[in-house]
This record gives sequence, C-alpha cells and structure tokens, in this order.
Amino acid sequence: MIFDLKVSQNVKDILVKFNHNFKEIDTFLYPYEYLANLEGKNQIELIRISPEDANLGFGKGKGLDDKLAGDQFRAFGGFFKKSWRSNDLLWGRLDGLNRLIEALVTEESVKHFKDFVERESINQKVTEEKYIELLVKECIQGKHNQEIIEALIELFKLVKDIDAEKQKNNVKKLKELQEFLDSLLNRLLNKLVEEGQREIISTDLIQVIGDDIDERKQWSDKNADSMWTATELAEESLTQTTSDYKDDYFRNLYRVCQEQLGKDVPLPVRYRWLSKSILIFRDILVSWQGETINKNPIYVLCDIGVSIYHRLKPSNRVLNLSLLVMVGLFLFFGGQLLLVDKAKFFAIAIFIIILVILVLLLLKLIAYLFSLILSD
Repeated sequence: MIFDLKVSQNVKDILVKFNHNFKEIDTFLYPYEYLANLEGKNQIELIRISPEDANLGFGKGKGLDDKLAGDQFRAFGGFFKKSWRSNDLLWGRLDGLNRLIEALVTEESVKHFKDFVERESINQKVTEEKYIELLVKECIQGKHNQEIIEALIELFKLVKDIDAEKQKNNVKKLKELQEFLDSLLNRLLNKLVEEGQREIISTDLIQVIGDDIDERKQWSDKNADSMWTATELAEESLTQTTSDYKDDYFRNLYRVCQEQLGKDVPLPVRYRWLSKSILIFRDILVSWQGETINKNPIYVLCDIGVSIYHRLKPSNRVLNLSLLVMVGLFLFFGGQLLLVDKAKFFAIAIFIIILVILVLLLLKLIAYLFSLILSD
C-alpha cells in the first residue's frame, strides 16, 4: 500500500522505516500518551502565508514584485525608507487575512456550517435564510453584505442538495453539483477576503502615506524633489473620502510598493546616505584605534573632509559625486597611513594628491554655493 502512494521516494522510505519500527516507537510513546491523558491526535494542516499564495481580494493578480517594496537589495530595502516598511506590513496583514480565511472557509467547514444553521435557526425560531442574513449583518459591516448573504444561502441549499444526491447515488448529478460548489465557494471566499481587507486598508493605508510624506518633508529643500506636496493632498483627500474612493485609490493609484531606490529616492538623499556610510566607517576606525587617533593630524584632515561633505547639501551632480569619491578615497588612504607604522611612499603620494584635489573641489563647492546665494 505504501508503494502505491503518489509521493517521493524519500517519503516512502520514511513511511517504510516507521512501519517496520512501529512496535519500538509505540513502546516509548504510549507511556507518555497514557500519563498525559492524550486520547487522540488531531491532524495538523500547515498553511503557508506568502505574497505568492495570497491571490484573493485586493491581492488578485498580484505577485511578490507588485506587493513588497522592502525586498530590494536582498530584503534590506526596508532599511532605506520607512514607507517601504509600512507598505510591507500593510501587505503582510492583507495577505495574512487572505490565507487565514482560505484555511478556515473550506468545503468541510461549509458542511458543518449547514448543520449549525439548521440547529440555530430552530433555536432562534426563524427560517434558515433569515438566520444567515442576521448572522452576516451582525458579523460583517460592508458593501458586499448582500452578496455574501446570497452566496451563503445558495451554498447552504447546495450542500443540502449534495447530501440528497449522495443518498440517491447519482454520480453525474453529484459531479455537476460539486463543480458548482467549488465555483461558489471561491466566489464567497473572494468576497469575504475583500471585505476584511477593506477594513485593514481603511486604517493602515493612511499610515503608509503619512510615513511617505514625513520622509519627503525631511528630504525636501528647494532643489530636491517636491512631490510630497501632492502626496500630502492625497492623504487629506483619503481621510475625508468614502470607502469606495479608498478602494479605487489603492487599486489604481497606490504606488509605494512599486518604488525603486534608483528612481524614487532623490539623488541628494542617496549621496547623503553614502556620506553617512563613510561616517560610520570613520567611527568604526575610531573605535578600533582608540582615543589616541583623535590627535593624529591625518585623522583630523579625514574627519574635516567627511564632516564638510556630510553637512553641505550641494545639488550639482558632478560636484557631488566627485566630492564623495574624493572623501572616500581620502578616508581610505588616510586609514592606510594610520594603520601601518611605516607608510609606503606610494600610499603617501596618493594621499597627498587626493588631498590637493579635495581642497580644489571644496573651493569649487564654495564658489558654487556663493553663486547660488548671489542668484537668489
């Protein structure tokens, strides 16, 4: 029987081994089961919660790339933008709800639901259809209430018909009813998921947009990207509009999940992040070498160069990139001189050349800033 199963050979080997050693295994397990009063074991079903598996409601037709923003750079993208982290949390809740409803609303649970409705409708002294309507209105407050009620009533009647046909052993009719049941169950699942996701969107979408606005305000200056103004207006309109408008906005206009570091983060901000990385490298160097490094003239020059670049926010791309490269090289070769007792002539020569170029670039930067001031 084991060899007739449609499973991999590895699984078959495990089952065969378990079957051959059942007596030994039972000898160890039975005393524990008896002492712990474990009379039976329920089957445990594993459900994977993944953006690739959640395809109902607002996630219909969307894959991993259409939902997540923080999965860039080997899942380190979330460290770059707060709104990307908020977006991924939002989709995590939406997809989690999707998969949980799929796990709970199954063909088996629908059959139990039929028995539950029959019993409770008698207790409440109402018809089965009326009880389903009361139950849905009590549990769900949304635009698809009537559709969910109609689907549940239809599903309830369909399960009763299937039970009747099973007694007649009508195979052809049973097959038709089963196909209709699968289609109806999928439609009901989609409506339930969409209704639950709508509640999440109404509360969490504003948070994502708010995080995006806060970040753009921090980035913003007269030369940086000023699109945060439009985003702020979008947030205000979202707080004052209906649920239908929010649904339409999320389906057609929401683009946080499709942002990319190279396109949607202003260039000066990316330069600033790179300069912060250089500062972190500098701090690591200080922690490694101790307080004595602060008195070293080479370190002082390195520190001045890095600090000047980090504090200034020039918008000229060529100047910005040139300064960044020079500061990085300056710090690197300066570190080489600090870490060896007898610096090589080549390292010293390169260090001096970079120092001269860096001074010239800083002078050019000062002239550039003065020209901006005079133009204003």
